[in-house]
Amino acid sequence: MLYLNRRALAAIDALIVLARAPAPGRMQRSEIQARLGLTDRSFESALFELVKAGMVESRRGVGGGYRLSRPVEALTVMSVLQALGETGRPATEGGDAPEAAANGPAIRRLQRDFWNGVEAKVVDMLSRTTLADILENEDALKRDGAPETAEQQRVREHADAIQGA
Repeated sequence: MLYLNRRALAAIDALIVLARAPAPGRMQRSEIQARLGLTDRSFESALFELVKAGMVESRRGVGGGYRLSRPVEALTVMSVLQALGETGRPATEGGDAPEAAANGPAIRRLQRDFWNGVEAKVVDMLSRTTLADILENEDALKRDGAPETAEQQRVREHADAIQGA
């Protein structure tokens, strides 16, 4: 299954903060970190990788800071993960090697095939989900007058924390 570490999640959250920044301004790294409540160096590493991948533009000096360099519709969750080198672990990791599993008992092959299929669907979903989709979902949660589910409340609180609300 796909595993997202803190660095990958912080990178996605940073992109959301930058997408919500007033245009055409730039945000200082410390401001992004404060909005996210992050203090660790993994965030700095993730931000550097986003700049290197051309997803975020960086400028030094007066009026400097960070801003998105691509439209939110062009940034998929998977492209962010790939920029960070975080494309997940294979389903067979920690178990039999793929060739051993292929020649093993039928139940092991079925398990491997099942989890590989799940992983393929997750990768497909992450490849189609853009930053624009995430922002639209957050906005819908804020507009929706229906009672929030526990999951919607968690997403809203996370989004509010990111926005510094």
